[in-house]
Amino acid sequence: MLQVLIDAAAKNEIILIEGGYCLWHLRKNGQLTISEILSIKKGAGNKMLSILKKKKAFKIVAKCPVHYDSNEWYKRRGFKLVKVEKTRSTNKDINVWELQLDNIKTFNLKK
Repeated sequence: MLQVLIDAAAKNEIILIEGGYCLWHLRKNGQLTISEILSIKKGAGNKMLSILKKKKAFKIVAKCPVHYDSNEWYKRRGFKLVKVEKTRSTNKDINVWELQLDNIKTFNLKK
């Protein structure tokens, strides 16, 4: 885990705030993927999401195990449940959430 944090920091793909952190990756096609988000203080998740929305991305994608209460957090923030898939390691169901952003005009996406 320490190496993951070091790598994310080196790529400037980590948000550290009081009460939480978020690891994310912005792909060349403009998709921002949240790989890990942890909030232990009320409002920290919203603050991190606000920071992510300012990145040059056209959508944010996050995955969350179906039995986690966090799914309601994504739903309340406007994320849409686009599919349920199985994890590779444990074959358990995981929700795939997407939030479309208004930044699509900033991309010259090739078809």
